[in-house]
Amino acid sequence: MSRYYQMNVEVQGFNKDKENDITAILKVNWNYDSCSSYIDEELGPVLSMTGDGYLTAGCTEEQYAEDTAKDVWEANGGYCFVVITATYLEDLPFEEYTFDDKAYEELVTNAKSNES
Repeated sequence: MSRYYQMNVEVQGFNKDKENDITAILKVNWNYDSCSSYIDEELGPVLSMTGDGYLTAGCTEEQYAEDTAKDVWEANGGYCFVVITATYLEDLPFEEYTFDDKAYEELVTNAKSNES
């Protein structure tokens, strides 16, 4: 059974010379379609990647996160700070708002008469 997720990986304080290696290994394991990097005065180089995809073959969020952190450290040639955020997309909470003729009267017609 597969489960649909959005994964966001943020890597902080990595070896800037290894940025392409880190990006490449992350793209091997997940469909990252958004990537940005910048230099933070306190954190050093920061790389952020986001993408949607499926966890399959019984892989848990925690397993994916641990494997991804190890891949990043290997590509970096050592430790750097890694944050992985997994958002389950198949059953998100939501609010629905409907507007019928009574709502129209209340929101539009009555609002106009109150302005006069």
